[in-house]
Amino acid sequence: MRATRWCAAAVLAMLALVVLPGDALAAPAPPVVTVEIATVPPVPAARFAINGTPMTTDGRGVARLRLPGSSELHRLELLTPTVDGPDGRAEFVRWRGSSVRHSGYDPVLPTLRVTRSVRLQAAFRVSRLVTYRFVDQAHRPVDLARVTGMTLRSDTGHLEELAGSGTMRLTAIRPSSGQGPVVATETSYAIQSVLIDGTNAVTSGEQRFRPNQVQDLAIVVRLHSVTFRVQDRLLGRPLPATVRLTYPDGRAVELPTGLQGEVSVAGLARGTYEVQPIGAGYSPPRELALSRSLYLDLAVLSRPDLALAGGCGALFLVGLFALRWWRARRRGSSGGGG
Repeated sequence: MRATRWCAAAVLAMLALVVLPGDALAAPAPPVVTVEIATVPPVPAARFAINGTPMTTDGRGVARLRLPGSSELHRLELLTPTVDGPDGRAEFVRWRGSSVRHSGYDPVLPTLRVTRSVRLQAAFRVSRLVTYRFVDQAHRPVDLARVTGMTLRSDTGHLEELAGSGTMRLTAIRPSSGQGPVVATETSYAIQSVLIDGTNAVTSGEQRFRPNQVQDLAIVVRLHSVTFRVQDRLLGRPLPATVRLTYPDGRAVELPTGLQGEVSVAGLARGTYEVQPIGAGYSPPRELALSRSLYLDLAVLSRPDLALAGGCGALFLVGLFALRWWRARRRGSSGGGG
């Protein structure tokens, strides 16, 4: 009997342990973890949401949210894929981090699993407005209306075709990464061409700049001046005339000379032109490959030249006839004496 009572007491004790109050047997609370999002480059006021709970980046471009760690899937969403700020326009490119699955180029990560504290990177491309103007070698302003097009090449090899409007939006900072974290890289550009009057007025690749460091850009274009001197081909005297100048784009202008046969034209971009004096005699058009400022003599076969050439030709013919006549007479005299 005593043994039976001891067994019953042991069973009752075990049952008492089983039916303890619920709070005594409750599972330990899940750990609180931190989700940190760092924008690269730093983008203040970028807004995110995890399962609808908002979070905003601070002045250093970082946002944090604490939540219970679990194996459940969370929805992380970038609410502001484009952020306009005083430092430019930031546009989302991709996510980076150990918790990011697949490519990570979508602003929404629907299957984010947070079992421990994680740090994610949100990479942005930052573009800035750059105002630009054109000057010549002496830094005198050049009329923007003369520029019909401009081409830039970035250090990534991308070409930008622009009109000469005076303002351009360019990528200033781009995200780059290998196998490690994303880093912000400044973008540089080289000026490939500036079209003025149908020809390139710059040396390709000579002028470079970074939009992150300059917002007012002075672009130097190479312009030259030419003084045309029209003169008589045979006599060498100056002749008043009109010089027809054809630009590389096919546009032609007529430039009247002064009494000394000279006319100057400035602001010519380097390139191939055609020039011809008219109105003072005959002169065929000639090609002018302009690469520097110069004086150019244009020889014209004038009417006095034609008259002089005709007179010389007539004298030559008369002389030739007289010489033949004299030789014939001499031969005849020699034959008669025999």
